[in-house]
Amino acid sequence: MRRLAEAPKLGPEDEGLGRLLLRVVREMRTAFDRKLEDVGLTAQQAEILFRCSRAGELTPKQLTNLLSTDNAGVTRLVDRLERKGLVTRHASAADRRSVTVRLTRSGTALVPRIARLAHAQRRRLFAGLSRVEQEQMRGLLRRILDNVGPAA
Repeated sequence: MRRLAEAPKLGPEDEGLGRLLLRVVREMRTAFDRKLEDVGLTAQQAEILFRCSRAGELTPKQLTNLLSTDNAGVTRLVDRLERKGLVTRHASAADRRSVTVRLTRSGTALVPRIARLAHAQRRRLFAGLSRVEQEQMRGLLRRILDNVGPAA
């Protein structure tokens, strides 16, 4: 324990880029979760509602890919949204063994409020960055994703 207490303090300039990226993502998620508390949702639940509103319906597999989580995680999220009356599961027209997730009227009604909160969050996150800087950041992040993608 003594060694930990004596370890040198690292300043912001000493933080690795990977750790910084992870911190940014964690802080973004935490801040958005706080904003969504008023509507009784988490960021992942809001993402499901938003994605379903755009697509009409999605399979659990599609949600797993969109949310970068596992099947069990998506099942828990959809279960919670279903209990809240925001989504329903329906037998897939293409494969009766599969289901699709669709918004209820209540879920559909909530999407504009979620979108406003998300837009306000984006404005706050990128305040002070020009459009050019945001595009540069987008390009750099895409290159990093390419580097860590399946082919890497």
